[in-house]
Amino acid sequence: MENETHHQERTSFKRIQTLQVGMLSLTALVLTVIWLVLLVYGMVRIGPAVTLAEAMAVANKLDSLFYVTYINAALITIAVTALFAGLYVCYRQIAPLWSAVALIFVPPYTLLNLFVYLSQVTIIPRLLSINHAAPNQGGISPS
Repeated sequence: MENETHHQERTSFKRIQTLQVGMLSLTALVLTVIWLVLLVYGMVRIGPAVTLAEAMAVANKLDSLFYVTYINAALITIAVTALFAGLYVCYRQIAPLWSAVALIFVPPYTLLNLFVYLSQVTIIPRLLSINHAAPNQGGISPS
């Protein structure tokens, strides 16, 4: 009887883990679809930037869509990192070596992605404002 109770508890725990991983997968999917919609909308709205002058003009117009797109990308990274951790918990008993090997790559992936995406909304606007404020003092000239 005790063995059966233990088996039921373990099965219930596995169902909860599967549900949690499924919710993380769904969250990552929804955020990715939102990112794609924002990306396509931004590209259609802005149009192609062929020359350096056009690219600089686009870069200097950092509107709310720009910030929302990159913040959403950072949220995708967080959701996917949580998904990777959930997958590790689910599969570490089945494939302990491969689960550990896969988990080794998660922290660098997360840190690099967050640095890149969050620098887009923090560092890049500052660099553009410096370049815009002093174009004759070593800034990039759009012509």
